[in-house]
Amino acid sequence: GAAWSLPTEIDFDVEPHLSALTLMEIGLAGYIPSWITALTNLRVLNLSLNEALGGTIPEALGDLSLIEQLNLYGNQLSGTIPKSLGNLTFMTTLVLGWNDFRGTIPEELGLLNKLNLLELSENQMSGSIPSSFSDLTDLQYLVLSGNNFNGTIDVLESLVNLTSLLIRKNSFSGTIPQRLFDGVEGELALDLGYNQFVGDVPSTFANLTNLSE
Repeated sequence: GAAWSLPTEIDFDVEPHLSALTLMEIGLAGYIPSWITALTNLRVLNLSLNEALGGTIPEALGDLSLIEQLNLYGNQLSGTIPKSLGNLTFMTTLVLGWNDFRGTIPEELGLLNKLNLLELSENQMSGSIPSSFSDLTDLQYLVLSGNNFNGTIDVLESLVNLTSLLIRKNSFSGTIPQRLFDGVEGELALDLGYNQFVGDVPSTFANLTNLSE
């Protein structure tokens, strides 16, 4: 169908307590409107798979302090990821893959200590994994494939609940941490291909009977 834009204004008397807004794959065009940042009871925001939705993530999205799930996957969003997203400390799911984001991962995302899934694949991002990520001890799924990230992945050793690490097609280097996936049970997914790692595969990987590539 034809692309259409969200209204620039909304009557907040109608939906003052809106907790979920899902506008997935409906042909949205234009930009993320500023009124979304006034929906202060929002817990779920899904604007994914709207290929004509562009512009940047509004800084004021970081004021939606109750947000638990933010999905902006598969749009034409650009610019950098706002540091203000580090304010969203109830966030469990942050999906920003398949856009045109640039710049580095904000150190402030390490404040999201309830984060379970972080998906930044297929953007134009660069830089290293922030040292603050050592605090993301609830993180299970980390997807960074298809960017220009570099540096080591040593900080990921601290992520005791990590079960999926998909970081294919970057410029990560150094050795694979010896304690990565150490003690994790259940199914694991790992893709480290097309990077610049050196050295031996950790001996702990020999115990990963449920590994899928």
